[in-house]
Amino acid sequence: MSDTDPARQPPPTKRRVRWWLFLFLILMLAAVAAAGWFGWHITRMRIQAQNAKLTALRNSLQHTSQELAKLRQSTKETNSGLQQQSEKLKTLQSDISHIRHDVERLDDAVKGGRAHVKVDEIGQLLHTANQSIELNKDPTTARTALREASRMLSSLGNPRFFPVQKIIASELVALQSVQKPDITTAVLEMSQLISQISRLPIQSQALSSPDIPLHPKNAESTSKEGWVTRSWIGIKKALSALFRVRHSSHTIVPMLTTSQRSLVAEVLSLRLDTARAALIQRDQAAFGTTLQSAIAWLNRYYEPKSDAVSAMRAELVKLEAMNLSPKLPDISQSLEVFLKIKRSTSTGGNND
Repeated sequence: MSDTDPARQPPPTKRRVRWWLFLFLILMLAAVAAAGWFGWHITRMRIQAQNAKLTALRNSLQHTSQELAKLRQSTKETNSGLQQQSEKLKTLQSDISHIRHDVERLDDAVKGGRAHVKVDEIGQLLHTANQSIELNKDPTTARTALREASRMLSSLGNPRFFPVQKIIASELVALQSVQKPDITTAVLEMSQLISQISRLPIQSQALSSPDIPLHPKNAESTSKEGWVTRSWIGIKKALSALFRVRHSSHTIVPMLTTSQRSLVAEVLSLRLDTARAALIQRDQAAFGTTLQSAIAWLNRYYEPKSDAVSAMRAELVKLEAMNLSPKLPDISQSLEVFLKIKRSTSTGGNND
């Protein structure tokens, strides 16, 4: 029998299943083949991408190697430069050390010179203070000089001169207790009093007073009283022609003329002006004597009940009590001790 025999042919249903199975297998094979091709293609693309990355990385590594080589060369050159700079720095430090040593030696020498100059200045200040007391009788200048000397001794910082500072402190306390007369104010007050003389009321009658002689007792006593007394002796002689004292059993009260009044004012002005000159020259004896004569003259020829006369009299009495030459303390000890220490210091320095 042949294969086409209807009796041997499979049923139509089985035949269709076989065809479907065969078609499915073909499709599956096609799908597997397509999937394999796509997988191969993707894998190939990935491999190419990886190869490209590897090439770029290789190039980058090569560039990095070149940069590292350059960096090594630069580092080598830098190290060489640093070594040279280090050697220069060591040389510079050595030079600076030598310079610092020279500067320190020079500074010591300068400080020593300054100390000597300062010591000389202190000695000059102490000399000035002593001269102000001994020659000028000026405690203010002496105090100023001693204070400056004490300040410079403190800045000097030499313990050898500490005893001098201690003595200066005690001398300053002694000078502080001295009451210096205010000569300037007193001179101005006397000038003001002189300007007021023309306005003082003069008595119409002169009072006779045996306490105020018109002539000196003798030439010898006049010469001993000094230039102040002699300055108004001439005025007394001139007044002798105007005022004559005659012995009488009756009290005679002479009348003062206009010219006599003018002369009385001029005499008072002259005595106060002479007292002012003695005040400026700090002549205690002449100042007191002239003021006493001025007060006596004021009492004799001016109205005693006048307030202006009373005020001038009180002012003259106050000025008369001024001590133009107060007793000043001895401040020579600080100078003596200072010079002694200075000599011993100089001797010790020379021995060294």
